[in-house]
Amino acid sequence: MSARSSISMPPKVNLRDDFGRFIPVHLDTAALALAVRSGRPVQLPSARVGGTLVQRQLQLSLRNLRSPELTAFVLKDGVAGSGSTVPLPPPATYQGIVQGGGAAVFTITDAAVEGSMLIAPDGWSFIEPLEPALRLRGVDPRVRERLLAKYNHLVYNVIDSHAAVRLGDDVAGQTAVAAAPH
Repeated sequence: MSARSSISMPPKVNLRDDFGRFIPVHLDTAALALAVRSGRPVQLPSARVGGTLVQRQLQLSLRNLRSPELTAFVLKDGVAGSGSTVPLPPPATYQGIVQGGGAAVFTITDAAVEGSMLIAPDGWSFIEPLEPALRLRGVDPRVRERLLAKYNHLVYNVIDSHAAVRLGDDVAGQTAVAAAPH
């Protein structure tokens, strides 16, 4: 049995055209975290170009990027001129495969899911916590509260974001010229 994310197809949200198309979803982060820690497959939403979602099954393995000696950090209080040692939470970065082809890298904790899947022909699909994205884009606190009562993450395809560059795009305002081989 795999942990599943809950997808209710909400209306597409476009915040003042400053970000691009994304789809808010609700993920059961605690169940997903438990599943990946136990080595079980998980199902996560993936965004296709144009804003539709599809559930993808992922088999992820822990990929600890920390040095084994890194177990804590010092939190400094500049005003008091002091610091305290704070233990780091357990590693929660995973990488793996997407059933049917593709690769995935995610950080999955009891509180949040953040990462991406690369799947042909859909390209890069990202999942991020919703609250920081809304706050950073200046969404009114009342609107933010309403959205966060129902959704906790956003899913989008990089091609649908305004910063996307597609193969063959003239990004420099000039036609690309192939360089001669050396």
